[in-house]
Amino acid sequence: MIPRDKQISELRDEYSKIEHLFDDFYIDMKKGLVDKIGELTKKKVCLQNESITAGSIDMKVANIIKTLKNIPNDINDFKESNFRELFSKAIIVNKKLVYFIIGNPEMDKYPLKPNLRFKGNTRYTIRITEFNTNFGIIINR
Repeated sequence: MIPRDKQISELRDEYSKIEHLFDDFYIDMKKGLVDKIGELTKKKVCLQNESITAGSIDMKVANIIKTLKNIPNDINDFKESNFRELFSKAIIVNKKLVYFIIGNPEMDKYPLKPNLRFKGNTRYTIRITEFNTNFGIIINR
């Protein structure tokens, strides 16, 4: 990014030298300089944005790995863990299907028959009735 900053700085210096000249030639030259400065500035901002985004993705992945490492083996201790940092959203389709979203929680429509990763099944009892629930994970980018 430093060479791009240097180019922008040089173009701004060149512009400041002719800023007070209003001949047709200099007006066209100033317009060209402003266009070049604008184009280089846009490229610079895009590169900065990509750099920041890549850093935040790395941080998110590191956070997910850290959370996974801290999940207890005993199911009874799971409530005490920080599992909510791992999942963006939980979708309950019905009493037989629940899935969790990792990544961007915003989706246009939540699928009723999703393509799940890391599928599982759990059996639980409410009063005297036993239920079977399938669960899984969706990774939304």
